[in-house]
Amino acid sequence: MANMTTEFMALWDGISTDQNVRVMVLAATNRPSELDEAILRRLPQAFDIGMPDRKEKYEILKVDIFELCEKATYFPIREILEKEGKGRPCPVPRPLSQLDLEKVLDWIWRKFLLCRRRRKLQQASTVG
Repeated sequence: MANMTTEFMALWDGISTDQNVRVMVLAATNRPSELDEAILRRLPQAFDIGMPDRKEKYEILKVDIFELCEKATYFPIREILEKEGKGRPCPVPRPLSQLDLEKVLDWIWRKFLLCRRRRKLQQASTVG
């Protein structure tokens, strides 16, 4: 975190050198209590968004499920493209299956684990 703060502060210093350039910095965090005081002083306004209510959570979940299904529909299409690439015509995509949804969930989970591992490595490199 210290390296990120240092880099942010160094980049921030160059923002105000040209009076003809307008820059808007937008920051978001789910840990506002951990923000560096120097960074907070440079951000003139803060907005507490708060937790979503039941209806907002439903809408978020609905969008996530829609995106999950959308990504899953690519598997049958990819299979068609692979078969056509090998010279085998495939006129109709197969129906979407539970396995397609599980593949997407597995991909999301692996991506999450990779991001978490990278974050831990970055934290370890800044501490040590």
